[in-house]
Amino acid sequence: MDWYNSGVGGATIAKSKRHITDQIIDSKDDYYDYVILQGGINDMHLNVELGEISEGFDRILFDDTTFIGGLEKLFYYTKQYNPDSKIGFIITYETPNSNWGENVTNRDEQNKLIKEVCEKWEIPYLD
Repeated sequence: MDWYNSGVGGATIAKSKRHITDQIIDSKDDYYDYVILQGGINDMHLNVELGEISEGFDRILFDDTTFIGGLEKLFYYTKQYNPDSKIGFIITYETPNSNWGENVTNRDEQNKLIKEVCEKWEIPYLD
């Protein structure tokens, strides 16, 4: 299998200068059998508000200044531009050398919400 890692160091799920959704949009004309997404640690380090899961699937409902709104926007565009791809999400794992910053208590809540958003969007996840 050929593979391509388009990850950008420092990228976030919430709207920023290095927004992961922008990477999906920039590669919208490319074809992939699989799109594997991962993110969240940079948002946590930046103390990005978690936000709330929207009640629908319309992109105007997503507050991408929050982590959850950004995640829904990411899933929306990933599905939009990769309709034939298998899409998955890797929940960011704690590593022995990681520094989760002041938001360490939000990690469990963030992971819980990630799972709920993945289930809403029917995207399998690896925890």
